[in-house]
Amino acid sequence: MLVKRIDYFQDIFPAYPLQRELFEAFFSGKHRFFVENIHRRFGKDAMFFNLAWLVASLKRGNYLYTLPKIGQAKNVIWEGTDLEGNRWIDKIPRHLLAGDPNQTERKIYFASGSMLHVTGADSILGAHLGSNLAGLFMSEFQRTAPSIWDYLRPIINRSKGFACFNYTSFGQCHAHRLRVANQNNPLWHTRKLTVDDTRDNDGNYIFSPEQIQEERNSGMDEDLIQQEYYCDDSIAVKGTYFAEHMQKARAEGRIVQAMEVYPGKPVHTSWDIGSRDLNAIWFFQVIGTGDYQEFRYFHYYEISYKDADHFILYLANIQKRFGFSHYGHHFLPHDVSNTEWTTGKTRLVTLMQKGMRIVQVPRIRVIERVQVARSQLHRCHFLEPECKNGIDALETSRAKYDEKLKAFSADELHDWASHGSAGFQYGHVGWLDSYNKDRLQAQQQYAKYRPMG
Repeated sequence: MLVKRIDYFQDIFPAYPLQRELFEAFFSGKHRFFVENIHRRFGKDAMFFNLAWLVASLKRGNYLYTLPKIGQAKNVIWEGTDLEGNRWIDKIPRHLLAGDPNQTERKIYFASGSMLHVTGADSILGAHLGSNLAGLFMSEFQRTAPSIWDYLRPIINRSKGFACFNYTSFGQCHAHRLRVANQNNPLWHTRKLTVDDTRDNDGNYIFSPEQIQEERNSGMDEDLIQQEYYCDDSIAVKGTYFAEHMQKARAEGRIVQAMEVYPGKPVHTSWDIGSRDLNAIWFFQVIGTGDYQEFRYFHYYEISYKDADHFILYLANIQKRFGFSHYGHHFLPHDVSNTEWTTGKTRLVTLMQKGMRIVQVPRIRVIERVQVARSQLHRCHFLEPECKNGIDALETSRAKYDEKLKAFSADELHDWASHGSAGFQYGHVGWLDSYNKDRLQAQQQYAKYRPMG
């Protein structure tokens, strides 16, 4: 039998020196978790996917590779190619495979007994993953809902598996905090690589200073250049609604580790609802009046694929857990009267029949909702351990960017962060509509003249 010896880095994946460094760190066996904060155009997915299938071919287990959305997983990974146009999947040696890749489900089966599933993180919460996930690769983690890692972490830990994350800088978001929190943890291997750090196999810049200047000359915003090529986490992400307000809340000590929930005060909730999308609920008390009024957020909850009975039970459990006597208003968006759950009834009818005191928030433009919430944020306090994912949503939610007009639109970008953000907005619109219509109208008027970015 004629046997050809294959050099992985020579014949399959000609990794750059700093790409090889990740492979060396991984196979050293010293670490279980890896966080890569790397500049745009480095080849993060080429590095991660080639590591993913190599590991799956060597060690039996189930492996998961995610991008934020299924469409991205298909376009970036399943159809991903090298610089010569060869599909990454087609470069996997045939003798390592147990059959042709499943094109519909984007699954690759290996002779080792492994399975590598390429999918969108947005599909994970409704999936049945089992308890034997050997490894996880999460690409573009800065744009992935942090609740996905919260959901997958126990599965990875139960199987003593590993997890790898990559991201491009996006302010001081959850991906940044994950890296910083674990940069001195021996179980974690973390890196930040800018265009000044990375070189190709000939010693040349992967993205040169001349190319950076070309980006400037073509009109790329300098803050965006610093963020995406120089990994500057201090840059405020353009178009975000509340990032600067939340930074101020941190600086002023309004994002706290402990918070009293007053037993005799009503607890209010504000919601964003969906059927297949995330349902988001904020729990808060209002303390004081007038200029001394505070909104104290002590819990945040988000989940998909649940009916009204689930939420009724959850509300009861939160009341028991925190020991308050009663609920006040439940602020729900205007479409609660025409969006149905699985019962065939509107959600408004279903929830009211359960005894909930529903306040239907009036429909106003997104730009007006955002301004109303911004105007109230200096009064808001957050219990961080209980509201972590909601805080992340507020720090990340942003306006859509119109590529043709090169400007932010008046609409919100619909992603994982938009649900927690919208739920927060609805609560403040509903509150002012109930108790201070003059202020609500003034903020709506102000929004007409204030840019979103």
